[in-house]
Amino acid sequence: MSQLIVDAVVAGYFGYGNVGDEIILKLFLENFPFNTLVLKRTGKNPFKLFFILLKNKKASLIFPGGEIFQDRTSFFSLISYATLVWIALFFKRRVFLLFQGFSDNLSSLSFKIVKKIFSKATFVSFRDLSSFPSQLKLDNIRCSPDISFLIKSKIYKSEEKIVLCVIKKPSFCLEKRFKKFFYEEIRRSFSDYKIIFIPFHPADENFVKNFPNSRKVTSVDETLNLISKASFIITSRYHAMVLSFIFKKRVVGIDFDGRLKKLSDYAEAGTVIDFKSFMNNPSLLHQAIEKEKINKIFYKNFLFKKMVNKCFREFLSVFKGG
Repeated sequence: MSQLIVDAVVAGYFGYGNVGDEIILKLFLENFPFNTLVLKRTGKNPFKLFFILLKNKKASLIFPGGEIFQDRTSFFSLISYATLVWIALFFKRRVFLLFQGFSDNLSSLSFKIVKKIFSKATFVSFRDLSSFPSQLKLDNIRCSPDISFLIKSKIYKSEEKIVLCVIKKPSFCLEKRFKKFFYEEIRRSFSDYKIIFIPFHPADENFVKNFPNSRKVTSVDETLNLISKASFIITSRYHAMVLSFIFKKRVVGIDFDGRLKKLSDYAEAGTVIDFKSFMNNPSLLHQAIEKEKINKIFYKNFLFKKMVNKCFREFLSVFKGG
């Protein structure tokens, strides 16, 4: 792998089975016209980048999207990806951070690390206003919708009478209650629909398989086909909600950490309820579904795609100029 001569090394949360991140990688590679090497599963061994850059004297480091620099997964995860940036800077290489997510809940130490990373990057863009970190107070940052809006949605299957549920695994002590409440409210709201459950992240697989009619998706295209066939989406995953907008689906989000509410407000689409509120009052899900069923659907897909393309062209211009 280190013998390849490439223009860019692409890094992110790739190779772990997270559907949202694999979509990011697929779209980036389809639109990036230079030789690339993709680092997968680098969280445990970021130092492999050191040897790659030794061989590739001009290669830049690119993170094409996702909420990579966060400590919600673990502080070790943040340090692992930060190490990639520090290695690139050690070799005096350019670092590009595209369509990034940003967490409002970083610890003070993590915030300092993340701010340092973004301040050293050649090019930075954030994936929507919900991720735009005004508190970083940096001059080199841009805002654009998620790169997922480059998906060509028309090539996928037509709609059927299906409700697709993409649900995040709650904490262990809440699993049984959440499953009971959630399934009861879904069945009450969609008695004559086919209900399908899929995981978007490996951490959700064991939880999701306990629901009737659950499926394990094995590819990005399989996931996109299921979303395009569904007429209604229920989700607690960020990229599942983004894909709902792209495919012009009615969607209800169950928000664990505030990201779905911010995304819904930014896109002016979808209906979102808070996870804790739902656990205290499960009927809120039924109410949200009934509300979303009669909402007027107006999606900004054309505008968002135009904004993503503009940001990507600007990135390519800077990349070529280096």
